[in-house]
Amino acid sequence: MSFGDQERFNLSFIRQHPDLVRTSLVNRQIDPVILNRVIELGDSGSEELTFAAEEIPNIPAPDVPVGKDWTESPIMKTVGIPPEFSFKPLDHVNLGEYLDIIDIKRAEQFPVRILVSSKMKRRLWKCL
Repeated sequence: MSFGDQERFNLSFIRQHPDLVRTSLVNRQIDPVILNRVIELGDSGSEELTFAAEEIPNIPAPDVPVGKDWTESPIMKTVGIPPEFSFKPLDHVNLGEYLDIIDIKRAEQFPVRILVSSKMKRRLWKCL
């Protein structure tokens, strides 16, 4: 059984390996009731089955360490020396606002997309 295959995403795999899926859900702190619902609905092909199955996340490979979140993940490899700054680096949102290329305040009115300044649009078009 290969975890890289598309099998892990289909309903037959979920039904054939319920213990594996249940363990994955518990490790991710997701209520395994979702799995029970998918199995219970069988091959109904209903919309409810589709919604329930979509709630089951991908199954991680067996060698992936179990942890609550990214803070419990071990560093597997470091390439190069992390840079040290004489200032506090900004995240992408604050940097975009500082450079006046992202307008978060206006974007809150349009949750589908972030409004980007005309300067940024011209730069993006040059790249294409």
